[in-house]
Amino acid sequence: MTSNAVLFFKIMLSKSLQQGILNLPKKFTRKYGDSLSNPVFLKPPDGTEWKVDWTMHDAQILFEDGWKEFVAYYSIKHGHFLMFEYYGNSQFGVQICDMSGLEIEYPFNVNQQEKDNIDEISDKAVQVFDETPQRQNNRRKSSMSQLDQSNDRKETQTSSNDALEEAKKFTSENPFFIITITKKLLDLCRPSVPIDFTKRYLKEKKIAKVRFRKKLWPMKFLRSNQSIRLSTGWNLFVKASKLQAGDVCIFELINMKDAEFDVHFFRCHHP
Repeated sequence: MTSNAVLFFKIMLSKSLQQGILNLPKKFTRKYGDSLSNPVFLKPPDGTEWKVDWTMHDAQILFEDGWKEFVAYYSIKHGHFLMFEYYGNSQFGVQICDMSGLEIEYPFNVNQQEKDNIDEISDKAVQVFDETPQRQNNRRKSSMSQLDQSNDRKETQTSSNDALEEAKKFTSENPFFIITITKKLLDLCRPSVPIDFTKRYLKEKKIAKVRFRKKLWPMKFLRSNQSIRLSTGWNLFVKASKLQAGDVCIFELINMKDAEFDVHFFRCHHP
């Protein structure tokens, strides 16, 4: 705790979670609202930084744009307890406790070892497809018939050698890119996203949202040495989707405004 920090806490309620907003205490608003710039930056203990826009309503500051993504990423639910430390200059520290009163286990974040290794990943594992084929019906029907729609998943089972070839037959009216899963991507390193793709379709977006199992999985973009990679959130997605080396994923951009992707899996058979 910083000695000069201003402390306050909020108990999360279902109504505000459903609305995707958070109202700050009126006393805090009266004392600091005039000097608070927009947006503010939330800094949990995992080393991430989240940009949140706010508005004024009924003499209270309301966190709005960006807050919903923060809540989704940390799986904040009714009854969770959040402690805020305001350091000034629109910077907030945030600690999150669950309903038992214990601080949560924060998702994996980029550490120094990952930063040291990040440029060792070959960008050949990523392929981008920006242009839409003229005839979408050219997609192989046999591949489509193998897609498993259970649990809101789009999945093809194939051999290790054929997984990438099957993925390359995918077509869509939406832009997409392909990632081949390697052992490094299952450990510390993170997959690169083509720079041209992000410049053309994502611009200054800092968070991607990947739809999987009827849930949006936020992932932060990490920019380093002229590369752009999926960072915080990737590790959780890998575990939830049970990815293995040799699998291939297609990330299809279905909502450019919100940087929302559908994911299509091409699994290789593992002994």
